[in-house]
Amino acid sequence: MMKKLLENWNRFIKENQQTNKIKLSDIEALFKYFHVSKQKLNDDEPFVFNPRIPNKPYKHKGYVIEDDFTERISLATKVKEAAESVMAEDGDMYWVYAADIHSIASDDLNVVSLQVTLQKCKDNLDFEDNQYGREYDFGKFLMKHSKEPKLRKVVKRIKKQVGYMGKYHPEDTKDLINSPRELPSKLKKQWFACVPDAEDTNEFWSLENTKMYLLGSYTAYSDYINLTDEGLKLIESINKKSP
Repeated sequence: MMKKLLENWNRFIKENQQTNKIKLSDIEALFKYFHVSKQKLNDDEPFVFNPRIPNKPYKHKGYVIEDDFTERISLATKVKEAAESVMAEDGDMYWVYAADIHSIASDDLNVVSLQVTLQKCKDNLDFEDNQYGREYDFGKFLMKHSKEPKLRKVVKRIKKQVGYMGKYHPEDTKDLINSPRELPSKLKKQWFACVPDAEDTNEFWSLENTKMYLLGSYTAYSDYINLTDEGLKLIESINKKSP
């Protein structure tokens, strides 16, 4: 396999000496995971990326319907899938970052597969006519659990904070709670690693500080990456070290 990769690399060098352009299939044979960003996350050197909570979690009907409390780094095994996970549109430009070099065992990542956890999410969150997915009704979820003592306690605390001391009503839960991170721990655990479109994006999460490599720029849904000079040097180095 490594001999074939080296042959592909030599072919790439001959075909793209001026442009630093590389096929996605060639780059995906070297790295296990990819992350895309519209902004450069660092300079061109490898760096340690810290898990974080996304600024714009998935919403439906004004409610957040994904895990918005677990710090993570969103990854995909294919560059196009990484673009899909951020809902990129054709022609959008992104910076492509890679992690976990196939040929180096010491940098293997321990990741969470959202397709695997999705079944757990469905088991925990599905009921009657409310199936977990892109159109999940968080308001119905809140009403189902509105008699939960610890949830009522959370609602009462919020009411106190906003200066409303009226009697508790079950409807208060869906009026005052807008996302899973506001839930008491017992209910919050049901939402761990739940993302409603996980079935379509093949997304993975790294929950630890992760060494990332900037490879270059990518136009959404094209078949090539334009490598930076440092990205080109990195790939040359990986191929030289490969047996």
